[in-house]
Amino acid sequence: MAPNVSNKRKFTPVKAETGPSKKYVKGDKAKEPVESEEEEEVEEEEDEEMGEAVSDDGAAGWVDEDAEDVEMEDGENGEQKPPKDPNASREAHKAQKVLAAERKANKPHADTMTAAKKIWEKLRLKKLPVEERKALVDEMLELTRRNVTEIIFKHDASRFIQTCLKYGSQEQRQAFAAALKGRYVEMSKSSYGKYTVIKCLHYGSAATRAGIFSEFYGNVRKLIRHKEAAYVLEDAFRDYGNTAQKNALLEEFYGQEFAVFKSEKNDAKTLAEILKANPEKKDLILRNLAESIVGSLKKGSIGFTIIHRALHDYMNNCNDAQFADMLDNIKENIAEVVHTKDGSDLAMLCFAKGTPKDRKVLVRALKPYAHKLAMDEYGCLVFCAIFETVDDTVLVNKSLLSELKPHLQEMMMHKYGRRVLLYILCGCDPRYFFKESTKMLDAVKEIRQTTSKKDPEVRRQELLSFISEPLLELIASKPTKLVEESLSSQVVTETLLFANGDKGAALDAILNIARESPVVDVMHPVNFNYASRVYKTLVSGGHWDPKENKIHKVEPRLEFESMMLPVVEKHLADWASSNGSYVVIALLETLEGEERERLVRKLRSHKAAIQAASKKDKVSGGVKKILEVIA
Repeated sequence: MAPNVSNKRKFTPVKAETGPSKKYVKGDKAKEPVESEEEEEVEEEEDEEMGEAVSDDGAAGWVDEDAEDVEMEDGENGEQKPPKDPNASREAHKAQKVLAAERKANKPHADTMTAAKKIWEKLRLKKLPVEERKALVDEMLELTRRNVTEIIFKHDASRFIQTCLKYGSQEQRQAFAAALKGRYVEMSKSSYGKYTVIKCLHYGSAATRAGIFSEFYGNVRKLIRHKEAAYVLEDAFRDYGNTAQKNALLEEFYGQEFAVFKSEKNDAKTLAEILKANPEKKDLILRNLAESIVGSLKKGSIGFTIIHRALHDYMNNCNDAQFADMLDNIKENIAEVVHTKDGSDLAMLCFAKGTPKDRKVLVRALKPYAHKLAMDEYGCLVFCAIFETVDDTVLVNKSLLSELKPHLQEMMMHKYGRRVLLYILCGCDPRYFFKESTKMLDAVKEIRQTTSKKDPEVRRQELLSFISEPLLELIASKPTKLVEESLSSQVVTETLLFANGDKGAALDAILNIARESPVVDVMHPVNFNYASRVYKTLVSGGHWDPKENKIHKVEPRLEFESMMLPVVEKHLADWASSNGSYVVIALLETLEGEERERLVRKLRSHKAAIQAASKKDKVSGGVKKILEVIA
């Protein structure tokens, strides 16, 4: 987005002894008006008319005997000054206002601006009838139609047109857009006009946007390096362009011919498609693209989405030497790119193809932003790539994981933050990662086979040893909060299944919050579907695999079923008749020998209560399945 540019004038203090009008100086108490030279002249003329001669030392030569006594002010060195006349200063100020109004009236389009401002003052009111607002927009359109391209660069006029675009109908917006046609590039370079371009993109139709994009064509390389226009181009690319329009903008980085010759079919190709169709031009295109990217980086545009796409395309199509050169340009600023889809993929590629020294620089560059990175939709995937590629796990722990430990609870409950923890615990599990994410991570794994030396499982176990203890301690201290929340319950399950170290305290905490009857205690964990799933999975000793139609049990065995059995037996009828019935089913499927037989006998003794529960309107599916087992 464009920066928040302040339009306020800078305040410059005015010295008391200067200035054509009444000025005020800051004081602890009262504010005294400071006389101007004009005021002093007026006072001297009045003194002469009154017949009062003032000597050089400030004393009166003679005074009218009938005149009233007037208190004189003490000046410097004990000298007395004549009394000030506030009316003189007031008159001078009025004269100044008149002069200012005259100067304003002499400016171009003064009448138009004055009339437009009156319309705008009404139009910008939030509570305004629709018909009245429509009439005001029409009035503004008619007033400014002929000279809108001349006044749009003024601060006031820009605000007027933006308000009309915001509140106008689609037809009115199109009329304003048509009036501005041909000036969008120039407006984009203006401190005030750029905001009108963005409003046209935001509120305009697809045809309006296409017209604006067509004016950008041929000017992209100039716009991206302009301090004002770069933000307009970024907004257009990121928020309003379709695939073909984005490709058409990017094409201009490939060379002058792509800026001059545009396809009328609006079917601009990606860089990979262009290189495939024109292999003889590959070196030239990549050289032009690299020059454009480096030039933009020097201007501080590394945070722009359009630059992320250009970098992504370049580094996916260049050779190893070119890759290394470009990586040197961006690795210390890698944190500027990880918040977008293309930037995230680029960062993952840098970790996959970079040398150990490159990775060290990249990790340290991300350290100050570790927490923010982990909570980002795309940044969390960069963490996963780090876990897959960086052999120096001690560096990863000290630079990144140590920054995350104070925020573990927040991360467990966060949509994206939890994925960083889950990746260490159970890898790229499709239960928690979308196919698009796993596709990119699979590409990282493929590349790292030739760039990383450490065995992937050894690397994962080392990372797991760093994070296991704080996770287990957190679960032991806050079991209820973490188990009953949907996202954190996933991390609880995977931690208890896969973490290293002593899990006793955490497992005891999970058991203790489930000791009461799930029927009596409405806040019992198993009455929450997510928490019930935690207990069921832990009792089963692993996750159900629908493809193989079986449970993949973790090693070493958790043996949580034996720990859970006494808790369930204490209120067996209530567990079997409620949402806890799924946990009972898991016990029946997991227990063996005497323990299972004992559970079946006890369930049969409560058969009447279980049958009664099965006839209720809202009944858990597990209740009916229990009846089938004990029949």
